[in-house]
Amino acid sequence: MTSFKLNSKSAREKLKPRHPQYWSEIDRGVHLGYRKSASSGTWYVRRYTGGKYIVKRIGLTDDNQPANGITVLSHKQARRRATDYEDVLETFVQPLHPALFTVADAINDYLEWYRANKKAYERTKGICSAHILPKLGNVPVARLTTPQINKWVQTLATTPPRTPKGNPKPPYAEKVPTGELNRVGNPKFEYRQFPFEQWTDTMQRKRKSTANRVLTVLKAALNHAWRNDKVEDPGAWQKVKSFHGADSPKVRYLTEAEASKLLETASDDFRPMARAALLTGCRYGELCRLQVSDFADGQIFIEKEKSDKPRHVPLSDHGIKFFKALAKDKSRNDLLLTHQDGSNWDRSHQTRPMRQACEKAGINPPVGFHVLRHTYATLLLRSDGSQGVSIRYVAALIGDSVATCEKHYGHVIQDDLRKEVARKLPSFGDT
Repeated sequence: MTSFKLNSKSAREKLKPRHPQYWSEIDRGVHLGYRKSASSGTWYVRRYTGGKYIVKRIGLTDDNQPANGITVLSHKQARRRATDYEDVLETFVQPLHPALFTVADAINDYLEWYRANKKAYERTKGICSAHILPKLGNVPVARLTTPQINKWVQTLATTPPRTPKGNPKPPYAEKVPTGELNRVGNPKFEYRQFPFEQWTDTMQRKRKSTANRVLTVLKAALNHAWRNDKVEDPGAWQKVKSFHGADSPKVRYLTEAEASKLLETASDDFRPMARAALLTGCRYGELCRLQVSDFADGQIFIEKEKSDKPRHVPLSDHGIKFFKALAKDKSRNDLLLTHQDGSNWDRSHQTRPMRQACEKAGINPPVGFHVLRHTYATLLLRSDGSQGVSIRYVAALIGDSVATCEKHYGHVIQDDLRKEVARKLPSFGDT
C-alpha cells in the first residue's frame, strides 16, 4: 500500500480532494489517515485489531483553521492521538462529539451508504462536491440553523449554472469578445452574467429546480446521520421548504406526426435507438444496456433502475417485429442496440444525433432524447375520443411512481377529462 506524506500543510495541499483516505503508516498495524474534501480535511486512524482493521475519525485538520488540540489537530497532535492506544480505544467505543461531526462527515457517511445501495452515485457525489461541501462542509451539523440553510438554498437559486471552467452558462450570460487575441491569434471572449432581475420565468424555475434537488441530497445525508445517532435534533433542516412549483414544468412531447418525421430524418445510425425509445418509453441508459436475452415473449425486461424495481414492458406488434430484427443473428448476451460499426452506445452519444434529427425535422426548439419517453407516455394517456391507458398502467410501464406521472402528465389527464365532461355530461335543460 502506498504511504503518503501528510506531515505538512504544503504536502497535503498537493493532494487532490477524494472520498477514500490517504494513509500513512506510523506504527505496525497503525495508520494515520487524511481525507480531503473541497473545503476541509479530516484525520483518521486505522488500527489492525481482532483480525481486522477498525477505522475511526479523530479530528479535523489544521489546514484552514488553527489547531486547538481537541477538535482541530495538527499532524503532530493527530499522530500522538493515533498512537496512544488508550486514547484510540476510547475513540473507537465512544460516539463522536457533536462539535466534531460536520456536514462533510455526514456527506461522506451518506456517500458510502449510497455507493452500496443506490445507482446514481457519481451524480450524487458531484452534487455534493459542487454545491454542498464548498459552503457547508466545515459546519458542525449541531450548529446548523434553519436561516443558514435557507440562505444557502436562496443563493443556489439565484446563482447561474457554471461551465467546467467556472464561467456562467448561457442563457444566464452572454459570450462577448474582449477585443484581445490569445497566443495563437484567435479572439478572446468573456462571459457577462445577466442580473437576476433579467432572468426569464423559465430560467428562474430551472435554477429553483436545481436548488430543490441539491437540498434533497443535503436532507438525505443529514437524515442518514440522524438515523444513525450521529445527530440529536433534525429540526434545523426539516423546517426548510423547497421552492413550490419549480419542479413541475409542462412536459414537452412530440405529436405522432412529429415523431414519425423525426425517425425519417434521423441518421441510419441513430434511428434504431430513437425508435426503440418511442416503442418502449425506456430511458436512454436502459436501452444502452438491453441484451438479446431481455427480449422474450413479446416484451422487454428492464433490470431495476431508478425505482429499484425491475419491470416488463409489453410491446405492440410493430415493436415485436422491430426487436426481432434487432436480435436476428445475435447471441443471448449481445447488446440489442449498437452503433452501425458495432461499438456500444455510451453516455451523451445520443445528444448530437438527436439535435440534428430535430433540426432536419423542423422541431424547433430541438428536444432532448428524454422527450421520446414523455412522448410514449403521453400518447398512451391521450384518449383522442376513446379511453386512454390508465395513468397507473403507464406508471408501471415506464418505471415511475403514480405520483411522478401525475406531476409530469397531469395536464394531459385534465385536458381529456375536460373533453369527456363536455361530451358526456347532460345539459339538464337550458335554464
